[in-house]
Amino acid sequence: MQFRTLVVEDYRPFLKHVCFAFRTQSGLELIGTVDNEPKAVERAADLQPDFLLLDAGLPGLNGIDAAYRIRTVALSARIIFLTQESSPGIVSEAMRLRYLSIRH
Repeated sequence: MQFRTLVVEDYRPFLKHVCFAFRTQSGLELIGTVDNEPKAVERAADLQPDFLLLDAGLPGLNGIDAAYRIRTVALSARIIFLTQESSPGIVSEAMRLRYLSIRH
């Protein structure tokens, strides 16, 4: 089984390493990369990935806010945050997303 994954990361050197890791792992299919929140929401809606690797420290609208928007357009996608962030507020907000349920 292949897990279709969208990567949202703005730091190009790190993104290169993530893409390399996808090429060496079986069971993971990299279906796209984007570097900002608007593109992430658009691509998540279009591609309906199984997983998103999402930078919590995106410029402008941060990754946490992006995750809330993505959850409304890609209901079954699982979000895994990539971050250097250690702020307790960011971490607790990310954990709160785990329990978010979207109703239409």
